[in-house]
Amino acid sequence: MQAPDDQFDVVVSGGGIAGSAAAAGLSQLGYRIAIVEPGIDASRRLAGELVHHTGAAALAELGLLPALSAAEQAEVSGFSVRFGSGDAQPVHLRYSELRPLQPAFAMEHALIRDRMLNAAAALPGVTLMEGSRISEVAVNCDLRRHKRATVRITSTAGCVVLRPRLVVGADGASSPVSRLTGMTQLRQRVSTLFGFLLNRASLPEPGFGHVFLGGPGPVLAYAVSKSAVRVMLDVPDATLGPHRLESCRESLPALPEPLRSQVAERLEQPGIVGSASYRASVRQVNVGRLVLVGDAAGCCHPLTATGLTVCARDALRLRDALRDTDGDIERALQLYALRRRGPQRTRMMLAQVLYEVFCGDAPESRLVRNGLRKYWDGDRRRCAKSLSLVSTEDGRLSFMLLELARVTLSGFSTCISRPWRQGGLSPVGSGLLLGLYRLLLRHAGETLRIT
Repeated sequence: MQAPDDQFDVVVSGGGIAGSAAAAGLSQLGYRIAIVEPGIDASRRLAGELVHHTGAAALAELGLLPALSAAEQAEVSGFSVRFGSGDAQPVHLRYSELRPLQPAFAMEHALIRDRMLNAAAALPGVTLMEGSRISEVAVNCDLRRHKRATVRITSTAGCVVLRPRLVVGADGASSPVSRLTGMTQLRQRVSTLFGFLLNRASLPEPGFGHVFLGGPGPVLAYAVSKSAVRVMLDVPDATLGPHRLESCRESLPALPEPLRSQVAERLEQPGIVGSASYRASVRQVNVGRLVLVGDAAGCCHPLTATGLTVCARDALRLRDALRDTDGDIERALQLYALRRRGPQRTRMMLAQVLYEVFCGDAPESRLVRNGLRKYWDGDRRRCAKSLSLVSTEDGRLSFMLLELARVTLSGFSTCISRPWRQGGLSPVGSGLLLGLYRLLLRHAGETLRIT
């Protein structure tokens, strides 16, 4: 059955955080929106749960923040990073140094998703089509000749054909709707994350998100409610299988007591969720009348916890692009892609470089890791600069590269300053320079392919 051509202005594929945020932003412009949501079991996968202060401010602007009850949240004051072992002194990156408009917080993903979807569905002009999925889509690349896309939606009740002016792909990193249009996605597996909840766990610094280094991969831990802590152990290049507990145990020495014992005990119990982490990017974020937001438009390792924040900020970028072009779809999508490109490149490169520096055994990785520890040590201003990048408050690639150069110099000052004073750069120092050059060249080349 074909619905009237003017029934909906926008069809949003996916009712997760990105889809709900996009629907909320477009509702503010007076558009009539259909959210097509097939329904997922959120308990069987690991997904974003921490919202930076920038993401919280975006959710407030979208009118969705009140739906996320403070009673179900855990406020996040910043990040605590420990290098080397559980007994190491932590470095603190504090949001308070950035003077945030809204506090950062963490909350179980399923609750965020449920609360935001219900709030978005209650907004003016928004219709939720639950238990449905997009099976066919024609987005018509010639936007001047074809004023509407064609979307076939199937459910147990049958199928319906809608003809919206715009289709928003908000259906996650695999983005089925983008595949239906033939859009190319570049995916690179990074690691496997093993996650679980701990009730009444003892975090060393309450109120902080924790990053523990010293194992094969980083261990992430943060409260998601007043009584529950999410723990995720990263295993680089691992696959799900019978030896997963052995791989996770290798990270236990990086944890302080009593958290180490609590995690060790939990690893012996069932119910651990394994999830592959990917670095994914697209050649373009729009084709015809389809535009991608959130993870559908590119995602990275969760080390920087930017997924949910980007979902909210993408919704604002799309809303503002449509508003600033008076609803001209073609010009708006070009403007959205332009405004998103720089911050996305910075975000992706930062996550990739940080992960390699935190986990790598190569001499250049160790040099930058030591340089980062020295760069942060006791300097609140430098910590604030780093956090502004991690939280996406500052999305300038040039700023990120400048900070990386300063971190690298901190590492060099410790590693090769004495050999240099004694007679020049040694072969080891020359090798470090070459390794750093290759590291930066590789990540820069991959970053520049991101739109």
